[in-house]
Amino acid sequence: MELGTIPLFFISFVSHGIEHIFPPWPGDTVTVFLGFLYSGKAWNSGVVLFGGFLGNLAGAFLMYHFGSRFLLFLQNSSEIRLQKMAEARDLKRAQDLLRKHGFWFLVFSRFSAGIRFFVSILAGMSSMSLPLFFSGMGLGNLLWSGGLFFFGSVLGENWNQGIEILKNYNRWMVLVLIFLLGFWLTHRARSKT
Repeated sequence: MELGTIPLFFISFVSHGIEHIFPPWPGDTVTVFLGFLYSGKAWNSGVVLFGGFLGNLAGAFLMYHFGSRFLLFLQNSSEIRLQKMAEARDLKRAQDLLRKHGFWFLVFSRFSAGIRFFVSILAGMSSMSLPLFFSGMGLGNLLWSGGLFFFGSVLGENWNQGIEILKNYNRWMVLVLIFLLGFWLTHRARSKT
């Protein structure tokens, strides 16, 4: 039994949207599985990819909006500690980095679940222009989700092996991020002494 195009669009839209709001959601796995289900069916493939594209942008925009509102909350808080969080040097550095390399940072953030959650919030806190935000997120989503969907369609009956490959990829990405964070913290601690 094959799903109709409207439920298929909705499943893809919701899955990609939830990924940005709730990072443990297995959106990448859903995309690979949908690629497996609809391999060779061009119309349904287009519906899945379009639904995912819109869902990705909707979820990212919600977190962007949250980031901009959260920064205002910190700045306008009567609590001094919260006001200081909005003025923290590390936050300013992250905002400057995003302003300088924002487009490519957004594109490549899509390739890591841990980063893609925070980058939308930081973009909102940085008041990044919405056209730049949507174009970077959109391109990243087309590359990553399109690749995963294609990956699922090529794997066919072996799609479970593809999920294992994806799990290993995510594990390596987490290790790389931990290593980079450790390197940055060590460098920062040394520069303070």
